[in-house]
Amino acid sequence: EYARNCGVADRIDFVCENFSAFVNRVCDGEDNDGGICNGSGCSIKTKEIRTTSVDFVVALHACGDLSDMALQYALENQCHFIICPCCYVKRYLAPFVPFWHSFCDEEEVDALGRLVELDDRPEESRRSMVVINSMRKQAFGGKQVAVSLEEFDSRISKRNIALVGDS
Repeated sequence: EYARNCGVADRIDFVCENFSAFVNRVCDGEDNDGGICNGSGCSIKTKEIRTTSVDFVVALHACGDLSDMALQYALENQCHFIICPCCYVKRYLAPFVPFWHSFCDEEEVDALGRLVELDDRPEESRRSMVVINSMRKQAFGGKQVAVSLEEFDSRISKRNIALVGDS
């Protein structure tokens, strides 16, 4: 409807979906060639969730590993993206391991995630977000994708750093 109202419905197809719901729907609660969903979490191979041609991925409030899955999905589909991570310690989709974890040991991953969540210490939180998202950005090293970290007004959200990619 939005595309029609803007007069671009003949050129643009908007697909809006909650990525977490998308992951759970695709997994459908069963073993899916390496993808398993259940009440304690979900694991999938992002190659298996390519359902349509995608030109742009927008992930807002992508909790924990959902940010990394959305990044991987955008990378594999070679499309533009804006991903705004949040809830850095809330969601782990085992056995999926985010690329940035390869730069740290498990204790450092946990410590960085906890530092991000320190709402009473905004500067430490911001620095930790920059460190984690800079490591996320490295997933695109050597690829033909320009990735930047963009920061928006912290009055809108305390988790105010977005990864923006232009393939």
